Amino acid sequence: MVEHDRLLSAELSASGFPVLRCRGPLQALQLGLQHRPQLALIDAEAPGANPTTLARRLWEELHIECLVAINGDTHPGAGQPCPPGTLGYLIKPPQQSQLRSLVTLALNYAAERRRHAETHTRLSGAIDRNREISVAVGIYMERLQVEQEEAFEALRGYARANQQKLLELARTVIHAREDKQELVQRIARHYAR
Repeated sequence: MVEHDRLLSAELSASGFPVLRCRGPLQALQLGLQHRPQLALIDAEAPGANPTTLARRLWEELHIECLVAINGDTHPGAGQPCPPGTLGYLIKPPQQSQLRSLVTLALNYAAERRRHAETHTRLSGAIDRNREISVAVGIYMERLQVEQEEAFEALRGYARANQQKLLELARTVIHAREDKQELVQRIARHYAR
């Protein structure tokens, strides 16, 4: 909570949300780094807080998403697209039930986005690993003039026999310098058995 009064943090605490309160952007970044909260709520009227800049920094530096509390009549953000790191705007003063519902929704949405980001990271890693295996299969195919399935089975069988991960063997095949042909031949001899 980055706010200039205690109204929103008091209402959030009364609704059962644990709240870390701070007075400005620097303290918000420090608390964010120390505690890794699931969500930041920035009061646009907090002293020294440029909500757009702070939300962007919290997102880019700490991957913490934000809600920005604004006065709907006077704040230029009302009705505008949300800046990076901002999930939405909270019009002040909210009713306690609205505040609870909006914060719960924002927490759920932020958690879902984190799960998607983690899944994307895992899939990207899997694709990169598969790419290396595919390159090694291609090298084997080119050197021995065999089909893809045979090349893959030869590499996989050799890796298993040597209690080695297929990815490790693939990297060895790709990065081998002078002995690449010898390594490929050794794999082929093992496969022919």
